[in-house]
Amino acid sequence: HLPQKIVDDQPSITIKERNAATVINFMGNPYISRQLKKDSRRLKAAYYYLDAEEDLESLTTIENDVFLFVDHVNFSLVVEKFIKNNPQIVAILLTGFNVTVEYPIPNLLIMKKPIYTLNLAMILNHEDIHASLDSEDDGIDFIAPDAEVLIVDDNAINLTVAEGLLEPLKMKIDTVLSGKEAIGKISIHKYDLVLMDHMMPELDGVETTHIIRRFHLEYADVPIIALTANAVEGTREMFLKEGMNDFVAKPIELRILASKMKQWLPAEKIKKVSAEEISSMQKEEKPEESIPEIADLDVGYSMKLLGSEKLFWNVLRDYYRVIEKKSELIKELEQKEDWDNYTIEAHALKSASKQIGAMELSDAAATMEKAGIDKDGELIHRHTDTMLEKYRSYLPILVEYFKEEEEDDSKHIAITSEVQDRLFVDMRDALENLDMDRMEEVAEEMRRYRYQDWENELLHKLYDAVEEMDVDACEGILSDWESRL
Repeated sequence: HLPQKIVDDQPSITIKERNAATVINFMGNPYISRQLKKDSRRLKAAYYYLDAEEDLESLTTIENDVFLFVDHVNFSLVVEKFIKNNPQIVAILLTGFNVTVEYPIPNLLIMKKPIYTLNLAMILNHEDIHASLDSEDDGIDFIAPDAEVLIVDDNAINLTVAEGLLEPLKMKIDTVLSGKEAIGKISIHKYDLVLMDHMMPELDGVETTHIIRRFHLEYADVPIIALTANAVEGTREMFLKEGMNDFVAKPIELRILASKMKQWLPAEKIKKVSAEEISSMQKEEKPEESIPEIADLDVGYSMKLLGSEKLFWNVLRDYYRVIEKKSELIKELEQKEDWDNYTIEAHALKSASKQIGAMELSDAAATMEKAGIDKDGELIHRHTDTMLEKYRSYLPILVEYFKEEEEDDSKHIAITSEVQDRLFVDMRDALENLDMDRMEEVAEEMRRYRYQDWENELLHKLYDAVEEMDVDACEGILSDWESRL
């Protein structure tokens, strides 16, 4: 079983020869350093912090296998020369997701941060952690207008990303926010492929897949592809054991996602086209230079990841709209010491922040996610407020880009009771069928009318709930609205 919630305090993978490895930390990032220290000790490896370059030579006197972890900031010419001259030392250079570097040094491993316990154990065991891609096809040379795909993820931002990345392929896409909703959807409709998030509350991706495979025999041969932010060597094999067919690592890249679609969709649903035709079908984008600098966000990385300016702004808008709500939820879970759901929310914040290029916050959330898995309440209580302060700091920054234009009531027609009743029925039908596209259509139609002040407040809440695809919240708002009419 590939667990979402780890209840055993011992790591699921260990060093083959305990007490035979020495971890040296030469990094400035406090979040990464703290986690490296904790994981090293859990794996029974010796751990030391290196203060300065002048202390490098002392590492040559250590008898155990030495693993030197260094970040890009500290990777100077002196460090590079030392690594080259000491091939018995394994060096690990941790870089940001936006940094691409190559060094022809046999004993240097380059990794994207953060680093997880499983990654660390594999490094200390001298195992190869770089999984190869199943496909070498870098281009997108097909569309699938008849293919029907269901995307399951409890994070609305991830749904926006996945749906936006697949837009050029012209597929018919449905999205849901939970395993429960996914089961409801597949019970009434047959999809060609399901993209399934791994970490979700209540029913996680593995549990949802088990239910689908066991109780919906018509889905026995339908590909289910996991979406996971914790991809390491052996991940694919673990998901295969749980009834899934493959996985896509987060943050999602268009090239890899398209490759998986081409591999797993029914052959008759694939329509070959040229790259030029694909490009011509996409809306013309503004040049990347038109994207402004936004605080400490790595906009260039996010743009490259998402592939279009339109999708970048859509994702950033979704991120901005839930900052206050998600901050309050994370704080509430911390205070309740609900570590399982705290871990899920930290995981979601890590992924969403990485999507918009908020790398420092993503690193902090990754550390809190690990602390949640370890049920390290002391660490969580000590650093959650700092993480949330950074998260909330984006509110006054992003509000400048998403100020809602004041609506001129004179342009709206006063809604009649007959129209309002019809719209409520339409919205409830969409909710019952988990039809997210129809929910958005009805919400847009509702905004064309003029309401009383208290109704406007509920309309804004309903619109936000639809944007977040929160079916339960939508139903609650409708019930409240009707009770007050």
